[in-house]
Amino acid sequence: MLAAVEHAQLRARSLLALDTQTGSVAHGLYLRLGYTEAGSIPGYALSLDGSLPTTILYKRRGGAIA
Repeated sequence: MLAAVEHAQLRARSLLALDTQTGSVAHGLYLRLGYTEAGSIPGYALSLDGSLPTTILYKRRGGAIA
């Protein structure tokens, strides 16, 4: 994740956006890294148990992103 942020900084990107399965370990990681939830899409993520919601997150660049 830090390499992706560095890549964005080198290209002067001001906004990072991503999606992940709602409630997953990755979801918690992105929140701890300072990402903000923008919303969710029900039934978008697939798993062995069926369809699960996906959360869209974003982070604005203000100095260091990470």
